[in-house]
Amino acid sequence: MKRYPSRRPNILSLILSFLGTISIFWLAFLSITDDELKNECYFKTTAVISDVIYDSDSKSYYPEFTYTYNGEEHIIVSKISSPKLKHKKGNTVEFYIDPQNLNKHYCPSESNINTGFLFFFGFGIVLLAGSIIHLMIYISTLKQGPYKKFTLF
Repeated sequence: MKRYPSRRPNILSLILSFLGTISIFWLAFLSITDDELKNECYFKTTAVISDVIYDSDSKSYYPEFTYTYNGEEHIIVSKISSPKLKHKKGNTVEFYIDPQNLNKHYCPSESNINTGFLFFFGFGIVLLAGSIIHLMIYISTLKQGPYKKFTLF
């Protein structure tokens, strides 16, 4: 005897949709934040990585940038960390600052958008597509009787 699927919402589709949507929105937020910094930080300068700080709690490296603006030297620790040592002490990097807020900076070499970003964005798309396909199969089996052949469309 064949069992009909329950008429309750399919939990697998809901979970896949939720995870896919959350990952896509989170990554979109990171991308928007990165774009806002690019737009606000328009004064181009160079910065020297004066130190690389290791945080043992998060097991991440934070570069410390030293740059000069209007003849004054400024030191700022990046808010973007990396689990791998990406920057070495003494290296010079391209650096953009916001002249109205010298603590706001953008460094293209530490952009939020990287291969991990693209991987998780693709993962979110796959989850959403999987949930839609699963939901289509679920609805198709509800519409068909117990003896009809399964078709997706």
